[in-house]
Order: sequence, then C-alpha cells, then structure tokens
Amino acid sequence: MSWWNPVIKKNSLLTNAFIMICSVVLTCIIGFIDYITGYYLNFFVFYYIAIVFVAWKTRIYYSFAIAQISIIVWLLADVLAGNEYSHVLYLIWNTFIRFISFFLIAYIVSMIREYYIKEKRVSEELRNALRQVKTLQGLLPICANCKKVRIEEEGYREQVEEYISKHSDIRFTHGICEDCAKKLYPVIFGETDLPVLEE
Repeated sequence: MSWWNPVIKKNSLLTNAFIMICSVVLTCIIGFIDYITGYYLNFFVFYYIAIVFVAWKTRIYYSFAIAQISIIVWLLADVLAGNEYSHVLYLIWNTFIRFISFFLIAYIVSMIREYYIKEKRVSEELRNALRQVKTLQGLLPICANCKKVRIEEEGYREQVEEYISKHSDIRFTHGICEDCAKKLYPVIFGETDLPVLEE
C-alpha cells in the first residue's frame, strides 16, 4: 500500500503543525500572564509546559523551535513589564540562563522519549519472540527400549520425534550415524572379513 505512506506523512505533518500552533499559543498566554503579573513574580518555569509537550509529542527540532520562541516571549514579557536592569549584562545573563534551561529541558525530554520508544519497540519484539518459542518442561516418560514417549492424558505412546515436533518448532530429518551404518551394512562400510574374490 504505497499510496498510504504520503497520507501518513501528511497526517504526521498536520499533527506536528497543530501541536506547534497550540504550543505557541500556550507560550504566548504564559508570556501575557508573565507580563501582567510584572517582573516581581517569576513565571519562567511555566514556559516548560509547552516545551515538554512539544518535546514529547514531536521531534527534537520542534522542541528546540518552541524553546527559542519561549525565550523571545519571556524576554518581551520581562522587558515590557518594566524590569529595569542596572546593567545590560544582567539581562544577557538572565536570557542566557533561560536559553540554556529551555534547550536543556527540550533535549532531555526528547531523549527520554526516544529511549522510551526504543524500549517499547524492543519489548514488543521480545514479546513476539516469546510467543513464538515453545518450550518443553518437566519429566518426559520414555520407554528405555523402543524410545516411545508415554502421553499421560491420552494413554498411548508416540515416537520421540513426533512428540518433540508437536511440542516445539523442531523438525526432524533422518539419517544413519556411522556406528549404526557399520552394524546395519557391514559389507558396504567394511566391518566384515569377507574373502576377496580373485579372478
């Protein structure tokens, strides 16, 4: 179904666009609240909400984009709220600290998401592998002479090969080992002292 791949990609892009739009709106709302409350109340941790949401739901570069938008919105809210710094270096320092923290949160959450997805995939593969594995456990009552296995619940005996084939994914092929070949076919395999006929 190759026609389905563009549809999935298109839906993924639309979903990512919707998440980004919602996150930008949320960041602007937080910035507006930050602006209204003034610079005395510090709201910068609430910017993490949009960053974490985007980092968990989309790819890492989207979370970096929302981190940049959050820095710009925070800076605008801080400056427009009337926060006057005694020196421009304090503004640069505060902006740099938020820049580092926003990007660090975006990176950490994105990495946690990636590891979670990988762990989920490996766990699913392991579950599928375990479903396919059939194991034989317990004691197996077998005849010492004919080597047939006794089936307790059904009261009959069957060949070892049949029993193991039914209870596992092993399939048998038959051949003759060297020792048995010498016993069964001594003439062919040279285990007899037959006189050599001379012409």
